[in-house]
Amino acid sequence: QHVIDVLPHTALVVFGKEYFFGRGIEWCHPQEFRASRGIHPIEIQLLGHTTKTAAEFEEWCRLQAQNGRFGMESYDLLSRNCNNFSHDAALEGLRLGRG
Repeated sequence: QHVIDVLPHTALVVFGKEYFFGRGIEWCHPQEFRASRGIHPIEIQLLGHTTKTAAEFEEWCRLQAQNGRFGMESYDLLSRNCNNFSHDAALEGLRLGRG
């Protein structure tokens, strides 16, 4: 049995949008996300600069959803969640040095 005190939300803000994983990979304007969910950042980390374009990153996101890695049915609170998505999207999708 697990006790969860906090459910942290992580996402990537890039190209003027907040990309996150919940019901599949989703994105919207950061202020829209925060207003609709009542969640505000506790910590913001700058991960660097990407050479990828918005179109290239969104294509990576679409492929991850299509292959089931971050699809609508693949979310699991303990093993495949927004933290996993943020990490993998930073390293693989945006080719940043850290996630």
